[in-house]
Amino acid sequence: MLRIPPKRPTPGYFRRFWRLVVNSGRLTTANFTDIFAAVYGQRPVFYLDRNLCFRFLTGNEVNYQQLAEVTSRIGNGLKSLGVKPGDRVGLMTYNRVELAFSEFACWKIGAIPVPLNFMLHSDEVRYQMENCGAEVMIVDRKVYTENIQDPAAVSCIKHWVVVSEGEPAPAGAVALEELADQSSPELKPYQPKSPEEVVIIFYTSGTTGQPAGAMLTHQSMLATLRLYSLLLALIPTNKKQLALLVMPVAHTSGHQNLLILISMAIPMLFVSRFDPAEVCRLIQDYKATFFAGIPAMFKMMLRAGAESYDLSSMWVWGGGADAFPDDLVNTFRQWGGWKVLGLRIKPLFVRGYGMAETAGHVCISPPWPAGPACAGWVVPYLKHRLVNEQGQDVKKGEKGELVIKGPTIMTGYWNDPRKTASAFADGWFRTGDIMFQGKWGLLYFVDREKDVIKVSGYSVFPTEVEHHLIQHPALERVVVIGIQDEIKGQRPVALAVLRPGAKATPEEVLAWAREHIAGYKCPRQVVFVNDIPTTFSLKPKRYEIREKFQHLFK
Repeated sequence: MLRIPPKRPTPGYFRRFWRLVVNSGRLTTANFTDIFAAVYGQRPVFYLDRNLCFRFLTGNEVNYQQLAEVTSRIGNGLKSLGVKPGDRVGLMTYNRVELAFSEFACWKIGAIPVPLNFMLHSDEVRYQMENCGAEVMIVDRKVYTENIQDPAAVSCIKHWVVVSEGEPAPAGAVALEELADQSSPELKPYQPKSPEEVVIIFYTSGTTGQPAGAMLTHQSMLATLRLYSLLLALIPTNKKQLALLVMPVAHTSGHQNLLILISMAIPMLFVSRFDPAEVCRLIQDYKATFFAGIPAMFKMMLRAGAESYDLSSMWVWGGGADAFPDDLVNTFRQWGGWKVLGLRIKPLFVRGYGMAETAGHVCISPPWPAGPACAGWVVPYLKHRLVNEQGQDVKKGEKGELVIKGPTIMTGYWNDPRKTASAFADGWFRTGDIMFQGKWGLLYFVDREKDVIKVSGYSVFPTEVEHHLIQHPALERVVVIGIQDEIKGQRPVALAVLRPGAKATPEEVLAWAREHIAGYKCPRQVVFVNDIPTTFSLKPKRYEIREKFQHLFK
């Protein structure tokens, strides 16, 4: 059983303050694990729900010194495979700490990690890896055997590195643990040549065509590391802090959460799989103080009987990726908090709005209920405007597209100048989200990007799913829309027109789709129709289609 002591070691306030402030100017994505190791030493950074299987590192606890060592060893191992600064390395595992180790190891040698959703199928993986030019890919055994299945299908990958968990690596692959065990723990961190140097690529589906790789820079990542580590330098570290890390770290929300917690020296319990009852139990048994998730997770925790668990240890609830109804926020703020002069203070509930292209947060909501449409205040290091279709600023209270500029914004999409050009207007990044400014300067959503379907916090873009579905030999035309779902927010469904003379059933099309499309993107239902309403330019009239056909779906 995992043992987490009620109090975790922490360095003295003045020593920590001095080292963080002095080193802030030389902090980089490549050396931050070493700098934090010098500051926090034996303070735990990760607790795990499974044991590690390295020879030099076993068990289910990792401290800051061990984090620095394991990233150096994996970095040296990647160098032995021929990985050089600027090379892209694919990362695709379930939500596990080895993905974080591998990402930080890439940064340490100047390589560019490319985290992928573990639910992708081999043809989706192949496109993204070929697009970014990766030749090395780190996966876990389940992804390798169930998602990839045939490594030859992703022919651009020359070296497969598999998290083996103590078992021999599959034929033609090398075990991550063996690679690290055989490599030196000594590694001089790479020195970034420019703040604009690309350090990570997140693939995000565009509204047209295939996914695009958002290129984030050294300064994009450094904004989070520096801001939160300096914030912590000013306040005492509480020995009882403990966070549950549940959101996938390959997703921008989970990734931002990971960096914030590491920077603030808040130990985290790395949860590989979300189970609502188990999460409630973990909070109760280990007295967790921080938890961030998406609305669907909170709803599932309520259905699992959250009120029957002792959640009084919580200081901060939070999350993002979708809108949080006020009643959901109010319900969870009943549980937890702290006392000041004998008065109970409710726990905070902090929500963030952001996207892959912005390296995390664009807005932070107030810690009190402000309505599900509230995006919050724009973070201080970003400039923002609300503009009309002509790119002119709108007045307060009027609707406009949010455009932003600042150090965390991507430099563009990898190998896609056309999409890059359309994403910016006069140097301002176009979020595609329509908002207005309300009281206290808070921004409120009017509408998300017109066609995006939000499934448990994941963005599903209809055109990408349609691109896959139209490959089915029986389909002439297809359109994907989102319909409301009580738990997941929305779910994708498809209307299809059969080719003349073709025969197929909705069940056959769904079975085919499940083999080619990631589960969260895959339509839950397919309905055959005789015609699909289109515009003059033959684009589907999605709003009209939703109104006309949504009654056909259960």
